[in-house]
Amino acid sequence: MARGVPDAMQMREIKYGAKTTPAAQQQTAAALLQAGRVAESLDLSILAGDDAAVASIRKRACDEGRPIWLIMIERAHSAIPTDEWRACAEAAFRAERWRDAFRAFTRADDEAGLERVREKIPGYEIYVPDGK
Repeated sequence: MARGVPDAMQMREIKYGAKTTPAAQQQTAAALLQAGRVAESLDLSILAGDDAAVASIRKRACDEGRPIWLIMIERAHSAIPTDEWRACAEAAFRAERWRDAFRAFTRADDEAGLERVREKIPGYEIYVPDGK
């Protein structure tokens, strides 16, 4: 475990404990981000209401092609515009992360982009559980 990064029980207290504060959540989010644990940092930043940190990770998601971070932000915050989904998809495509590119191109409703990805992973579809 990286120094300064809480374990699971400490994280539970930081996230949901009666004595936790937004400042403690922001401090932990910064430590998690420094340790490379971006999704966990984003989760805490959303809980703390740290819009600047969320915006920073949102930009990073587009730059690095990480659609899961945009999905987390969209579920908790607001809709992600098509141009951001497309930027995320293109970054994922350049990094040869075909499934991430597929997901982001799908969210951008970019059929031309999807065709490029389908050449790399023919027949791929996003799994959706029954009843969803």
